[in-house]
Amino acid sequence: MEFLRKTRQELGSVLDVGCGPMFVSYSLVNNGATEYVGVDIMPTDRLKKYRDAMRCVGVKEIEVVRVSAESRPFRDGVFGFSLTRCT
Repeated sequence: MEFLRKTRQELGSVLDVGCGPMFVSYSLVNNGATEYVGVDIMPTDRLKKYRDAMRCVGVKEIEVVRVSAESRPFRDGVFGFSLTRCT
């Protein structure tokens, strides 16, 4: 987040590949992201649990997709910012 603030990066729509429990989603949305999409291979019920927890603390534009990083179902150019993490 410090890097984004220093560079004044416009986030717009964010794709978070390897989102896990979405610890950064709240920070991203509160720092200019207009939409957050988390992608991970963890079970769908866990992803939805984390999504719902983020919605409870005020992150409204958040969605999750259970898919591998190699087969993301999105068109090129849909997201203004992409965060990729490996575990």
